[in-house]
Parts: sequence; structure tokens; C-alpha cells
Amino acid sequence: MDVFKYTDYRNLLRDWLANEKKMGRMNASRLAEKLRLHPSFISQVLKDNKDLSAEQWIELCATMNVSEIEHDYLHFIFLRSRAGTTWARNYYQKKIDEILKRRLQLKERMTGYRQLSDEDRAVFYSNWLYSGVRLYSSIGNGQPVEQISEVFGLTKSRTHEVIDFLLRTGLCVEDDNLIRIGDLHTHVPAGSPFVTRHHTNWRLKAIQALDRVDEDELHFTAPMAISEKDFLIVREKIVKLIQESVETAKNSEAENLAVVCIDLFRPLR
Repeated sequence: MDVFKYTDYRNLLRDWLANEKKMGRMNASRLAEKLRLHPSFISQVLKDNKDLSAEQWIELCATMNVSEIEHDYLHFIFLRSRAGTTWARNYYQKKIDEILKRRLQLKERMTGYRQLSDEDRAVFYSNWLYSGVRLYSSIGNGQPVEQISEVFGLTKSRTHEVIDFLLRTGLCVEDDNLIRIGDLHTHVPAGSPFVTRHHTNWRLKAIQALDRVDEDELHFTAPMAISEKDFLIVREKIVKLIQESVETAKNSEAENLAVVCIDLFRPLR
């Protein structure tokens, strides 16, 4: 969902809820429970009769799993909608304009990056091998085809099938007989129909890895009884850990593949 096309937080909330309901992940009743509100209150918000508090909106933005710049934008369009004076509305609008300008600069720096078509995404997320081979090609200066085939235990024909796709889409490039990672962006947003397949691919690999756990690896499962308040606290701690882990990986020299699969959910919903 492109949050920057919205100027009213209620319109965004309506569309987001409609998409979440379609994907079977969230509806107004579940959202009300998450925010510790009566379901009728959410209905009143959607009908423009009530307003969320700033704290509730921040919590909701965390649920949407938006980026930092998206969160800043949503924060200020919310504050502008609640502003009681012209001065305050102008101030928040100025902040919104600054964020939009910053976003434009980010987009300009990303010029040359392409995103997968839905058809290619369907292939890419159909099997963990496409992502695995792509990431493996980032190690060193690239990897020879024979090495990829041996490490992943693939037949020659299957190896070429995977690599040909990665080269065609720009996910990988070939240089001096080595396969190297390309610049194509592969992020799958929370609302994408491919996100379930993406999670499933790597969780199946995690299950398979249980048969050969090394001493320095970690598999952790902890069913627990917990309050809604503490559930959200745990979630925020995990989100922070994920953000820190991603930044660490970005600045790390590729030597091997690693997978982080973290699940926090309510099994009785």
C-alpha cells in the first residue's frame, strides 16, 4: 500500500482494513481488541464521528509494519487532522512537505532499481531456491555455476533454470563466468499475496534444519500465557531486534547464508 497517496488517516485506515480483511489477517473487531477499544468505537472512527488518540494511532502504525519514513508521514497527517488552529495545521503541513521531499530524494537515489512483475514474483516466491541462490551469489566476488549446483544439491538442468531466471530478471548478473547478486529490489510487503509463500518457504527450511542443529545455531519455541499489554511489549522488542539485525546484515561482508524466522502470534484466534 502506498501510504503517501493518502492525506486523511481515516481513508488510509479504511483501505488498509479492507485489504487486511481480504487477506484474512485483520478486521475491525480484531483491531479494536488489539487497541483495547470497543468495536463500536472503531466503527465511529471509520464513519468520521470519532478520532483515535495519538497513542492509538502510533500503535496502529506499528501494526501496519511501515518503514520509518512512512511512519513519520502517517504521524504528521494524523496530527494535522487533529490540529485545532491554523498555525498548528500549517506547521504539520510543513513537516509533511519535508517528508515528501525527503522521500523524493530517496526515490531519486534508487533510480535504476526495478521491481519484479507479479508474474516473476510468483516464480521467485514459489521456491526458496531462488532467494537462496541469489543471496549465495553475494558471497565474495560471485559464485561459479558448478559451485552453486554442488552447494544446493541441484541437477545441472535445475541449476540453469534457477540461474537463468535470476539473470533474466536482474536479480543476479553474470561477470567473468561468476554469478553475482544484482540490484533488483525483492522486498515483499505485508499486503502482498506472495508474503505467505515467502514465510512458508523459509519456515520449512527452518523445520528441516532441526535435524542437524549446530552448537552456534538457535531454535526457540516458547508458548506462553500473556496479557495483551505485554504481548505488544514483546512485539516491539522483536521489531527492534529485527531492525537492528537487518542493519547489521546490511553492513556485513557476505561469508555465508543465515535465516531469521521469528514468530509471535495468538494461536487461539
